[in-house]
Amino acid sequence: MASQGSLARWLTTSPTDRQQSSDVQEANHRFELGEIEVAGLGHITKRAMFETLQTNVMRREAERLAPDAAELYAILAVASAVEMANVISRVNRPGYRR
Repeated sequence: MASQGSLARWLTTSPTDRQQSSDVQEANHRFELGEIEVAGLGHITKRAMFETLQTNVMRREAERLAPDAAELYAILAVASAVEMANVISRVNRPGYRR
């Protein structure tokens, strides 16, 4: 509920001042949303990099244990990295809200 002071200020300000105030609030809101999106994208990118590194460590170990399947392990590691990059790309597109 608005206080009497804020109501009095609203009644005494001009429509132009109220519009400017609204515009500033909207710009601040868009700025905050942009910061949140960038932070989220950075987080999933770091996570994808970690997962890719972990996959490659597992790949090297699998190649050591079963060298005959080295090509298959490499293909799986590349496919995994590509799919993670696709997820990041989808999240970075405008309108992504899932």
